[in-house]
Amino acid sequence: MKPAERKGVRMHDARNRSDVAGLLAGRRLRATAARRAVLASILASRKHPTVDEIFERLRRSGTPVSIATLYQNLAALVAAGLLRRFAGPDGVARYDHNLEAHHHIVCERCGRIADVNMQAAEGAQSIMELRRQRPLAGGWLVRAVEVEFRGACPQCRRRAGQRP
Repeated sequence: MKPAERKGVRMHDARNRSDVAGLLAGRRLRATAARRAVLASILASRKHPTVDEIFERLRRSGTPVSIATLYQNLAALVAAGLLRRFAGPDGVARYDHNLEAHHHIVCERCGRIADVNMQAAEGAQSIMELRRQRPLAGGWLVRAVEVEFRGACPQCRRRAGQRP
């Protein structure tokens, strides 16, 4: 079973409470109201939200949770493999529901973060192959490689009068 599939529901296809509950059950997590709300909020987002953004989105949607509950549920969802936590370009923790192998591109003008699939990141793929072929100096064991591309997003380029 692929990491993005749980109980017959793919992460990107989760659209309703039943789907979210199925994802949680597939990882043997209790489907509490708070946990369902947190996961559903992140799945519905096209961004890579911070804790503050998730907190505010839940508050606006009429499903407020305490900040402690939010942190506890995010930790449980990451530990269960339903979300990925990474440091954004500003150093703040962000959460990603895309569990497929990918990297990120960051707009240096507006801060927007977008996913870059592995096939589009051929240079990054070479880095990953290199780490598998020989150990790093000093005996380091590499567990993962994260590449962050930087540039200008299409919207910022249009605003600046540049072609996308």
